Amino acid sequence: MSENKYGKYIKEPVFRKTEYGQEMIFRGKDHDAADACIYWHSISKPAVIEEPAETRDYNRFGILLGGDPKKIPEFTAEAEICLGKEEETQVVDSTSVIHTSPGLLSRNINFRKVDSPVAFMNIYVPAKKK
Repeated sequence: MSENKYGKYIKEPVFRKTEYGQEMIFRGKDHDAADACIYWHSISKPAVIEEPAETRDYNRFGILLGGDPKKIPEFTAEAEICLGKEEETQVVDSTSVIHTSPGLLSRNINFRKVDSPVAFMNIYVPAKKK
């Protein structure tokens, strides 16, 4: 039985403390469909999470979820999401997935209210080339 090590598919993970909690980053290597990046934010107080203004050749899936792994549906915050050149703003206050297609403009995500720790995960997946 062969072992499959994560290093074959992703670069070394990055873990760092932030003023709002902590962040973990997993960047994919150029290896077929594994060329993806995953950002995990643990958020315990109001914060602004920096986002690229445009995802270029990537689909971005932003996932808002409860901070307790046993209570994923319990998202106890308000996050302000802004998309498109019209800068349409939505306030998200429940467990959600936000898809940002390649080229769609977006702004930073503002966690303006945090009642108890929550998690935010960004997954960047390469768009299929035509």
